[in-house]
Amino acid sequence: MRRDIQNQNYWTQRGLIQTVRSEQQAQEGLLRIKAIYEQSLFNVQQEISNYYVKYSKQTGLAVDELTHILSGSEKADFLIKIQKRLKKLGFNYKDIYNPNYVNQISRLTAIRQQLYWEIMQLAPVEGEIAKQTFMRVAQTSYISTLQDLGVNITFGYASTKVAKEMLKKPFYNKLFSEYLWGHIDQFATRLQTTLGGALSMGQSYQKTIRQVQDQFGVAKRDSARVVLTESSFFYNQAKLQAYKEQGVEKYRYMATLDSRTSKICKKLNGKIFN
Repeated sequence: MRRDIQNQNYWTQRGLIQTVRSEQQAQEGLLRIKAIYEQSLFNVQQEISNYYVKYSKQTGLAVDELTHILSGSEKADFLIKIQKRLKKLGFNYKDIYNPNYVNQISRLTAIRQQLYWEIMQLAPVEGEIAKQTFMRVAQTSYISTLQDLGVNITFGYASTKVAKEMLKKPFYNKLFSEYLWGHIDQFATRLQTTLGGALSMGQSYQKTIRQVQDQFGVAKRDSARVVLTESSFFYNQAKLQAYKEQGVEKYRYMATLDSRTSKICKKLNGKIFN
């Protein structure tokens, strides 16, 4: 009986160490994602600041001037910015913008379009960081589990096959990359709408920036939630895959019980599964 308790305590401690390690890896990924959001926010604030400086009078923002069609020089500047951002996303602006449409763009529409594509640049970068994070978490979990089972791990054994296969599985009925692009698109569209309304009403610069910062804060928290949740999923699935490959027929679910433990995990704690 004592030996069983000692064994259980040992594996509980081993599981805790591995869980902490995976959480650290997830947090490292989150720091990188936080940095790109902060840079994007800085760029957006700069664009908005330039518009307020350029189209403000002593009485406030000159709303009527924002409805004017872009002048020749303004259109050239708009196209340079749009082409640069679309190129980073792998798009050709001619496939998206009809020349006749560009000739009729107002100043208000131009700033909204510029900020939309500024934010969309988050998608491929965030996607790559998230992918690298999930791969790292899955690999570490997979190898650690095999080592715990007594498998002799040679140099170069760590394969990304398990993580790659997991990335192909549906995430809210979509591939993870598709979900992420959709998530960023929704964020960019919301900010477009907010900014359009703020400028159309002649809202103060300070209030507009607060709204923009609030929406960036919500988007960052949403991204953090997804990365942490998916990292946990990759961690557990990689561990389960290692068990299956080594012929483990049963396992005991051991949850880390603290203030962050979900009700589901608490309920599953200690249960044995086939």
